[in-house]
Amino acid sequence: MALSKLGTGIVEATLKRYGVPDWMRPYVVAYVKSDPVRAVKRATSFIEVRRRKGEVNGKSVRLPNGVSFDMNAVLHLLNLFYYGESALARIEGEWADGQAGIGGADYAKHFAESAELSAKHMRAVRNLIEGLNRKVGKPSGEVVGVFDYIGNVTDPRERIIVVDVLLRDAYAKPFGFVFYKAFYPAAPEFMRMFGKAFGGPDSGSDWGYMEARRIVGGGLMPNGRLEQLAEGVLARTCKSINAEMGLARKAGIEAEATLLRDISIAYPLHDLAAMGAGVDVDMEVKRIKRLAEEL
Repeated sequence: MALSKLGTGIVEATLKRYGVPDWMRPYVVAYVKSDPVRAVKRATSFIEVRRRKGEVNGKSVRLPNGVSFDMNAVLHLLNLFYYGESALARIEGEWADGQAGIGGADYAKHFAESAELSAKHMRAVRNLIEGLNRKVGKPSGEVVGVFDYIGNVTDPRERIIVVDVLLRDAYAKPFGFVFYKAFYPAAPEFMRMFGKAFGGPDSGSDWGYMEARRIVGGGLMPNGRLEQLAEGVLARTCKSINAEMGLARKAGIEAEATLLRDISIAYPLHDLAAMGAGVDVDMEVKRIKRLAEEL
């Protein structure tokens, strides 16, 4: 069933009502056009749960809309979150300790605070895993590759771009938010704790993001180097998400996972462009996907 012009208009109006950025709308419209009936049913089922509750047991997590995830798959995703936050806590702590004379006290303070926040996130994820009566497991090699690359960045300004724009926009915004909103109705007692750790007034300042805006907007980093950094981080991010498509396929949400993957690549590129970088977002998204296949 094709999506009519009227149907497309309704989808776009709905996205506008919910404050979805203009650049994101073509991704969502393309997702809906691929299978309009299924897409609309799936999207509304996540929103219109009313008083329905999910269920957590030893074998699975069932969301209020009836979508069920194998517990091992959920734990695998949690382990990816855990590794990412633990790696960031370690990397940012090392950056803070070695910051003297490079970037000044503001950078050292920022990295130290970011390391503390990442450690807080790490503990929240570990508590959630242990609350499900499981133990922290090993991460995928693809996710390890993302943070190995980040840990090898040496220039302080590049570190700001990598952590406070590329990584935040690629992982935290698209995936962290969706994970929290989707799973909260099924396990509110755990997810409230998760939400407190990842949100609220103690979630850290936007200093790093504002510094990234100053760096990019002030032309303090060449466009060529910005593109290299974006490609280095986002190609590895894309590869790490592609590695999880088998789980998404098994859960029947491969189309949704693909949509989130594409948004996670485009999000930081649009942010960089808005800051003043000369980035052709569409071309870069295509290039990053190709690079991910070659890694």
